[in-house]
Amino acid sequence: MSEIIAIRADGNSEIGFGHLMRMKALAREFIKLGAEVIFLSRNPDNIGGYRVLQLERQSGDEEDQLVEEMLVSLQAGMLIIDSYKYTQERLDRAGQLPLLSVYVDDLNNHPFNTDFVVNGNLYAPGLPYRGRARFLLGTKYLLMREEFAGVPIRFNKGMKHVLITFGAADMENITPGILHVLKSYEHFGDLHWHVVVGPVFRNLAEIEAVAKDCHNVTLHYNPAIKNLMEFCDISISAAGSTTYELAACGVPTLLVIVAD
Repeated sequence: MSEIIAIRADGNSEIGFGHLMRMKALAREFIKLGAEVIFLSRNPDNIGGYRVLQLERQSGDEEDQLVEEMLVSLQAGMLIIDSYKYTQERLDRAGQLPLLSVYVDDLNNHPFNTDFVVNGNLYAPGLPYRGRARFLLGTKYLLMREEFAGVPIRFNKGMKHVLITFGAADMENITPGILHVLKSYEHFGDLHWHVVVGPVFRNLAEIEAVAKDCHNVTLHYNPAIKNLMEFCDISISAAGSTTYELAACGVPTLLVIVAD
């Protein structure tokens, strides 16, 4: 494959990093096949290791015009979009471009007329998708980081270590609330709590202040997350893409919905 593939995705403390993480996983696979991958993003500093063309904050129409000009200049043969900001009208416009258009979806909130729609979620095959797109649905099409492929199945008989992870940003400030609860109830004292602190947490000072008073809490700053998942017996996590990584590691998880 000698194709030039453009990926439109963002990631920051306001929207989280889930879109970028799965697009980087997809980009790695395309590169293995010999393709050249270029990201089009408002957050170039958060996309390490790849060529990035920066987009400024503009209206949808203005951004679409700029993206189309970039695609022509790049001579791209494929555009992959992973963003909740795209309306049906914007995706219809992308579907009319003279290249292969792909949208990565989670919501099924309108008809889709790009060439392909990918939804790798477990629930995706049961959604009533509409439109002219070809729909690739279910975990067969799940976009997951390479290190989570082929993790050996395990069964932990006891429960001692608990993982708390709410992504790279914890946009809803849930982690401090959980720590306050743990501090208030003595019967949680037999468990050891491993708290993942993401790179753009805005609540870091509060988390560190609460953890300082808890003898059974360890903060992990940007850890090797797979190793930490495999070490822990159970998890409390945001119900996002991390759900599937925890499942791959065989970690029973209490999920918290943080985004509609």
